[in-house]
Amino acid sequence: MSTFTPQTTFLQVNNKSNSKKEGLILDTLDYDRALYYTHRSEWDNLIVLMVRTKDHMLSKRIERFLNAYQFSSDYTVIERNLYSLLRYLDHANSVTETVHSQNENPILSI
Repeated sequence: MSTFTPQTTFLQVNNKSNSKKEGLILDTLDYDRALYYTHRSEWDNLIVLMVRTKDHMLSKRIERFLNAYQFSSDYTVIERNLYSLLRYLDHANSVTETVHSQNENPILSI
């Protein structure tokens, strides 16, 4: 059982564990779904994703955006939380792509 420390990130990968790699793939799907639901304004599906995702940062960003969207009358607050969510999705996708490309087996020519 692992414990959370400030140095622990959701992208740390143990090369000997397949479950960690599968977790990264699921996280990538979560980021794609969050982007899709946000683009299509499917707030109910975004709430379900917020509850089910293993990525706590993603969950918190979704929560802040939906809270601002529902309760804030100031458009700049909504916009700031939306851009914060989108920046996080962009960052997380780029980092997971880098981790995936490093873990792939190189093609050997025969």
